[in-house]
Amino acid sequence: MSLENSVKAALEAGGHFATLGTAADHAAALSNISGLPLPAAYIIFGDYEDAPNIHIGQIVQQRTETIIVRYAVGNAAEALGGSAMDEARSADDAIRAALHGLEVDGYEPMETSGGALIGYDRGTLWRDAFYIARTYYYATPHS
Repeated sequence: MSLENSVKAALEAGGHFATLGTAADHAAALSNISGLPLPAAYIIFGDYEDAPNIHIGQIVQQRTETIIVRYAVGNAAEALGGSAMDEARSADDAIRAALHGLEVDGYEPMETSGGALIGYDRGTLWRDAFYIARTYYYATPHS
């Protein structure tokens, strides 16, 4: 199973989110925020970084990929956001339970890498949770 499908399956298994989608789904949701079933989460693949090659009989290169889970929680009836912050903590816990240590074929267990507040508007709080997946590429040196 691909990294994206594995992440989605792990989040679905947790059952926390009413809406779960990809980056394309997130873009569509932004045009209809008032109709968005909350809590909602979107899996977005961020940057990746390739480390320099290491030669140990063969060529080994590490790739670090960032997976972003952008999520929305809230209570439209509450303007101050206190309830949304409680829901954000609950969503963070659900994401961590699903992804931290997740083992996907070809990758080391996933690690948490932090998070960021994206914004708060009309009772909806948006946050990003960052996760790291590392894999290695192996090759035989060419003569």
